[in-house]
Parts: sequence; structure tokens; C-alpha cells
Amino acid sequence: MLYPEQIKAFAARFPGKKIVFVPETDASEAIVKIAENSQDSWDVVLALISSTSLRVHYQAKELWFVVKGTMNLYIKEVGCVRCVPLDSGDSYTINPGISYWVNNGVGTAEALVITWSEPAA
Repeated sequence: MLYPEQIKAFAARFPGKKIVFVPETDASEAIVKIAENSQDSWDVVLALISSTSLRVHYQAKELWFVVKGTMNLYIKEVGCVRCVPLDSGDSYTINPGISYWVNNGVGTAEALVITWSEPAA
């Protein structure tokens, strides 16, 4: 979970931009879209993350770049779960159909992440 002061500091960086909180109460993610191209169907978001729920994108490929902090990205593979620790400066590509989630442990450990999402080729 993100603390209110973490959310407030994140929101102050983007006056006038819509910020999505996931979940809406006791948020563990704060997300703001910083660029998009509807013609080519790509977008770039900046996310402050302490944890996420399990998710999978069937049509999109995502490139994650950790701007600040650390995070544990969990990739669900056939018969196992693989933990990918990511630090500032690290990147990781999540291909379509891959189930994943983030959990940074107990407390409010956070990572600031840029994600580029585009349709799978």
C-alpha cells in the first residue's frame, strides 16, 4: 500500500493530469499516462508501484523501465513462478499472454516505473 504522502507527492508532479489509483482505496499503484499515439496504439505511463494484482495482457507487449527504487516482478510460467528483482536502471519486457504481478514485500516499498505498451507484432 502507498501512504497518502507518497500519493500526494506523485500527484503534485502532474498537475491537471488524470491519475488512476489501483485499487481506488488503499492504493498500491498510482498511474498517469504521459504519452500516447492512438493511430499506432501505443502508450507510455509512469507508475508508482508497491504491489499489483495478477494480470495478463493478451494483445500487448510491455517494456518496463525502473526509474527509481526496486521491485520484485513475478512471472507465472508453466509449473512455476519466477521472481525477477529489478533495480533502478533495469528494464524488462513482458510479452503477450504472460501472467505477472509485482510485490515489494511488507510495508510501502515503492518503485517508479515507466512502461511502454504496444500491440504485439
